[in-house]
Amino acid sequence: MSSRPRRLHLGAILPAALVVILAGSVVAASAASASPHQPGGVAGVVTSVNGSDASVGACVSSDTGTFTMVGHIRQGIVTVHVAATTTYTDAARTPPTSASFADVCVGDQVKVLGTLSSGALAATAVAIVPAQAQGIVTSVNGIATAGTCGTTLPGSFTLAARHHDIVTVDVTSTSAFTDAALTPPTSAGFADVCVGSQVDALGTLSSGALAATLVTIVPAQAQGTVASVTVGTTTSTTAGSCGTKGSAGSFTLGGFWALPVTAATTRFVTAVDVTSTTTFSDAALTTPTSASFAYVCVGSQVTALGTLSSGALAATLVTIVPAQAQGTVTSVTVEGGTTSTTAGSCGTGGSAGAFTVGGFWALPVATAALQRLTTVDVTPATAFTDAALTPPASATFANVCVGGQVKALGTLSSGALAASVVTIVPAETQGIVMSLTVGGTTSTTAGACGTTGSAGSFTVAGIVPIGIVPLPVAAIPTRLLTTVDVTSTTTFTDATLATPTSATFANVCVGGHVEAIGTLSSGVLAATAVTILPPISFAPGHGNRRG
Repeated sequence: MSSRPRRLHLGAILPAALVVILAGSVVAASAASASPHQPGGVAGVVTSVNGSDASVGACVSSDTGTFTMVGHIRQGIVTVHVAATTTYTDAARTPPTSASFADVCVGDQVKVLGTLSSGALAATAVAIVPAQAQGIVTSVNGIATAGTCGTTLPGSFTLAARHHDIVTVDVTSTSAFTDAALTPPTSAGFADVCVGSQVDALGTLSSGALAATLVTIVPAQAQGTVASVTVGTTTSTTAGSCGTKGSAGSFTLGGFWALPVTAATTRFVTAVDVTSTTTFSDAALTTPTSASFAYVCVGSQVTALGTLSSGALAATLVTIVPAQAQGTVTSVTVEGGTTSTTAGSCGTGGSAGAFTVGGFWALPVATAALQRLTTVDVTPATAFTDAALTPPASATFANVCVGGQVKALGTLSSGALAASVVTIVPAETQGIVMSLTVGGTTSTTAGACGTTGSAGSFTVAGIVPIGIVPLPVAAIPTRLLTTVDVTSTTTFTDATLATPTSATFANVCVGGHVEAIGTLSSGVLAATAVTILPPISFAPGHGNRRG
């Protein structure tokens, strides 16, 4: 028989006397409720290991044996048998699967899965629930001065946990630390545990203290719209004013509450400090991590992680949330100033230009009054993608056409979105092939198919009830997209073939089920890719019935 510190979830400690009372009152209920050879599970507190309940923390070193636990009132005292094949997990260990029967001790909280037989549970899996403390650090190594951090190990810190309980946490050289505000998070250490920071600690209880195996530092967070940017001694509130790459500085946010809130009175965190070591990211860039303080601009939306100091957030990571516009292209302006609203009019590849979008709201909204973002500016540096092309990244401004649907990411400037990434959403239709045209000959005979390598077309009637509306819908009156044009460059796939990509127009047949994506032109879908789908079958009992 060995012993080790007991592990209980704080706030869930059962006094020994209460365990004894529970044991005496519910043992009969346990025996009566057990069913032979039934799968089941139970959660509760271990009351004895291999027959010994002499002391809290009593454990054994064998691979097999039994332990008893008190679960819910209806479960009563449950006897658990473990074997060499029983698996164990403990979230306080690294890795959790390194746990064993030696980690099951009197006083532990456990969850057990297994099979009920003759009133006992034959365990297949035992999960040991580690002790946990979460709250605001109130002192480090006995010093309560705000901002005081850990130094050498071993050490300790205190937490103000739930119900204002003060919990002592001991850390050693074997304790692991993580902090999502660092790159990588596992580079954190005791030096990142500071008075005023919020942490979550897992481990084992010993003499009223928690011996931590894992400490997670919860970074302070601020999120919202940039209201001002300061570089050096110059502060600007002008929309579009930005920081300077590689420089220290600060910015203010009008946005959500910062977490954690260290003062009793909740307040906004408005000031965010950045240094040359702060990491920046922006999803609107081809390489998001190439962002810098120069991408933090008045009117942009950001999320900052770091630590609180004197009411400001010292940021270790700043994420710029790109402005976004999504909808149907209503006009295209090419370099030189020519604007067209004619359906199918497109931009010019490699050129600067602009287009307008009638669609969803732009994010972030830089002004108090909600407005639609309708103008998107593009340059030769703007990246374009189109899933209907091979490869998708071969798309250009020439693939942005009036009537097409797009999604643009970038930054707001003077009410327009300066796009860094534009995604063209291909037109799509799906349904049953009703007719095929090859070389001017059209057939509606079931089983009639196209010709390999030839251009042609087919018509599609949708599934419910007679058609599927294609996206985007270029005309205001909603109508069915029924005609699909294919060429020798259209790709075909059919999952029923040994080589799906060996499919051709010859696999598109009247009565078949297909999906096509491409671009709209004069109400016809010019397909870049056609997928032959499995036949549609309906479950018995569906359809028209009488009676």
